[in-house]
Amino acid sequence: MDYITTWKARLAEDEEKRHRLFEKARESAEKAAKALVEEFGAEKVYLIGSLTIENDFAEYSDVDIAVSGLKTEKYFKALSFIWGLFPKGIEVDLIPMEDADEYLKSKVLTEGIVLYDKK
Repeated sequence: MDYITTWKARLAEDEEKRHRLFEKARESAEKAAKALVEEFGAEKVYLIGSLTIENDFAEYSDVDIAVSGLKTEKYFKALSFIWGLFPKGIEVDLIPMEDADEYLKSKVLTEGIVLYDKK
């Protein structure tokens, strides 16, 4: 095998690994959204950031989840719970919409993907 062929094979392998991780992270985000609403009383859950676009998600990307209606006293328990749903090594940011600044709220509402809505 020559140098170029070897590198092409390695790049294809890396891309497949990244794709599998993306799929696992998206599946975990769906489970997290369901738990946030059903177990922790949130009203609406959004996915934002690199996990919304497959080509933007990389091996060291984190997962950004915005949530509305989650009571402050349930935040850390909910965060701890949803961390356990994701593959090892993926960090999760849980952003309460009630605490977000106007710019972030706007980004969530215009670019975010609604994962779960209690309505």
